[in-house]
Amino acid sequence: MLRDDQYWQAVQTRDSSADGTFFVAVKTTGIYCRPSCKSRMPKRTNVVFFQLPALAEAAGFRACKRCRPRDVALPDARAELVEAVCAHIHTQDAESLTLAGISAAVGYDASHVADVFKAVMGVTPHQYHDAQRIARFKTLLRAGVSVTDAIYAAGYSSTSRVYERSDSALGMTPATYRKGGAGAQIAFTGKASPFGVLVIAATDRGICHVGLYDDDQAGAAGVRAEYPQAQITRADADLVHLADRVLDHVLRGAPL
Repeated sequence: MLRDDQYWQAVQTRDSSADGTFFVAVKTTGIYCRPSCKSRMPKRTNVVFFQLPALAEAAGFRACKRCRPRDVALPDARAELVEAVCAHIHTQDAESLTLAGISAAVGYDASHVADVFKAVMGVTPHQYHDAQRIARFKTLLRAGVSVTDAIYAAGYSSTSRVYERSDSALGMTPATYRKGGAGAQIAFTGKASPFGVLVIAATDRGICHVGLYDDDQAGAAGVRAEYPQAQITRADADLVHLADRVLDHVLRGAPL
């Protein structure tokens, strides 16, 4: 596997031979591209690399309309399988999504699909689908869409399902999230990791933000950008155990 400095060299030279081996995402635009994309060269500090389009999209990035990174051939059979599974998941609602249906759609045994997807993505197909649906819901709320309209537009079948899970998914009610966290008291912490600074923020109802940043300052700004109307304070002693659990899960597969 290439190192980040080798990835960056390929981006700087717009190396088309690297297309499909990794994808480059730009934090300031929210877009990911092929290494050879002819778009304006980003600053290195604004760039993050992903092995698959699905991983970039799971992190909230959109595919570039100029270089169309989803159209590039992937050299790894496992990567191709994961991309096929993700493409199928995006066409399904939660009620119709089954592992048997996914395996039939992509032409592989169900246990093989489950094993490969978890190994590459770190989550099950259902967990991936749920994370994508929550991300869509939050995006719609931040855009000012009403809570009810956002619930159905994000693919939920009823309002009760969302309200039952609002604490675990949002750490607050959907209405409070829509208002930029107005009235909420949010504590956050940052912890160094091999991937950057892991930032976790929470209310007394649950976790409301998890992200990777270049440094503590950027992490604090990220929390404040998502919750501009909330009261936000740093509370390392109260939350460091959560950061440790997340890192143990990512690095060693420990249960959350």
